[in-house]
Amino acid sequence: MKGVKRDDEAGAIESKMAGQKVIDHVVLLKVRDDVAEEDIERMRQGVLGLRTLPGVLTITVGKTFAEEWMPDRRNGVTHSLSVRFVSKDALKVYQDHPMH
Repeated sequence: MKGVKRDDEAGAIESKMAGQKVIDHVVLLKVRDDVAEEDIERMRQGVLGLRTLPGVLTITVGKTFAEEWMPDRRNGVTHSLSVRFVSKDALKVYQDHPMH
């Protein structure tokens, strides 16, 4: 989407959920101030639509924030998304899928 810059290459984290290994894919985004809220919402809905892909457990996407009592460490990152997968193989399927 025009006006959105990925802050960094996306990362993947291997962790455990209820004793099972899962893979978390995290992407940080910097959205320009001139991008319309409607465009941001369209991007969000598009990301959420990926939850139907095989091996996706959960997807979260939204605006970052810092409360007054928190140090603001966002460094310009305005939005983030996280996708949890059942396996590294599922992450590969997601990466190669035409919807992605």
